[in-house]
Amino acid sequence: LVGLNWVGNDLVINGNFATDSDWVKESDWTISGGLANCNSIGTQGSRSLKQSSLLTIGVTYLLEVDIVNYQSGSPKLFDGVSNTTIGAADGRFSIEFTAGSVDLTFNGVDGFVGSIGNVLIKRILEAP
Repeated sequence: LVGLNWVGNDLVINGNFATDSDWVKESDWTISGGLANCNSIGTQGSRSLKQSSLLTIGVTYLLEVDIVNYQSGSPKLFDGVSNTTIGAADGRFSIEFTAGSVDLTFNGVDGFVGSIGNVLIKRILEAP
């Protein structure tokens, strides 16, 4: 339960990164060993990892993600409007956000070096 609301089923495909598929990766991202790995040291701009056409604009979601092998920077969730820091340490993180894009996008900005795993995204529904 999130407040007086509840969450729906997980929408992410291959959120455990069991295979190198279902995700669009830009140059700083790789998928291996059950993780999406980012090395954005020394790069310009935002390098992204995304799943296309997963979300509905204007709908609120709960994102849960693990950060592992953290070294520097911070992975960001891009909601279609702005980047939100997920965390800057190893651990499990949760963020509520309203989609401004149909894509679920992680940006490796601020020199993020580390990995993410076990990505879940669930629609937050009004209590029945």
